[in-house]
Amino acid sequence: MRLIGTPLHLPLYRVQRFFGDGPLLPASYTFSVVTACNARCRTCRSYDRAVGQLGVDEYDRIARSIRQRGFWLTLTGGEPLVRRDLADLVDALVRGIRPRLVTLPTNGSFPDRVKDVVGRLAARWPSVHFVANVSLDEIGPRHDELRGLPGSFDLAIETLRALRTIGARNLTIGINTVVSRFNAARFPEVCDGLLALEPESYVVEIAQDRMELGMAGAGLAPSHAEWSRARAHLRDRLRSRRTTALARLIATLRDDYYRRVEHELGGRKGGRACLAATASAFVAPDGEVLACGVRGESLGRLAEADYDFPTVWHGERARSVRRRIADDRCSCSLANQAYLDLAADPFAVLRLIMRSTGIGITSS
Repeated sequence: MRLIGTPLHLPLYRVQRFFGDGPLLPASYTFSVVTACNARCRTCRSYDRAVGQLGVDEYDRIARSIRQRGFWLTLTGGEPLVRRDLADLVDALVRGIRPRLVTLPTNGSFPDRVKDVVGRLAARWPSVHFVANVSLDEIGPRHDELRGLPGSFDLAIETLRALRTIGARNLTIGINTVVSRFNAARFPEVCDGLLALEPESYVVEIAQDRMELGMAGAGLAPSHAEWSRARAHLRDRLRSRRTTALARLIATLRDDYYRRVEHELGGRKGGRACLAATASAFVAPDGEVLACGVRGESLGRLAEADYDFPTVWHGERARSVRRRIADDRCSCSLANQAYLDLAADPFAVLRLIMRSTGIGITSS
């Protein structure tokens, strides 16, 4: 089906979720390729986790087993650029999954390596759109302190400059900010300073107590009041940047996520059906397939299935986790999942299109 691998097929996952399983493999794959990192961020202790690491050949076997086109591929860590074989690893995954969008986050501490890897990938896969997001949570020395890496802010700025020299049409260069209890009070100043760097994309997420980051129970999130102020400031600042219909739609989609976070922090649970383990999968560095990186529920280990992804995806353990997610009405503020859940709801998408064009009423 030509429909597979496009946003138009995402509503089919809502049907598959109802039945607990079905023929569709994930639309979105997140591969955490390493736990190691050269930073010591206050919102992450991934570097403390002793987890094995798959090689390029194993990633190739996994990708070859996925005989259904995906839509979105995200590489994460740790710091992905710690891996010297990252470009070959991504090559293997793109060949098999054939995504339309690949997101690569980085702390920006390896400017030359980032330019080399992203430049090679963008040139090798012209039909794939790559998004390189440089993580910046503060300004200047405050960022270095939050990251536990002296000089990291200046290196990130150098990384942004290096990425801009690539000049690929299929590359978007963005800045990603995680709002936590450590920087929420200063978010307006941080936001203004980072927007002054003129990123092509500016994405804000909320800090979470995620298993994958080794931060379960850490209490990283800002307060409801802090996030509400951050959201209001962000909406005001980004309004002037919505210059095209597509930019307005993307901004409206992101604000839907920001509103969802505000509701979560205010104690309003539920809402849109979570499609974790149905439309999305998280693969740990050692090949364990998880429903998501927040709760860390295992669907199975790829090594025990001869690196055949569909065997794990359609196994009894995976079906059991899906039933739990559906029965518990699982809800959290994981950004990638929130965007995917929204895109799979055609009525919600229609409402957002109306809001972005000024037809609908702006939601609070």
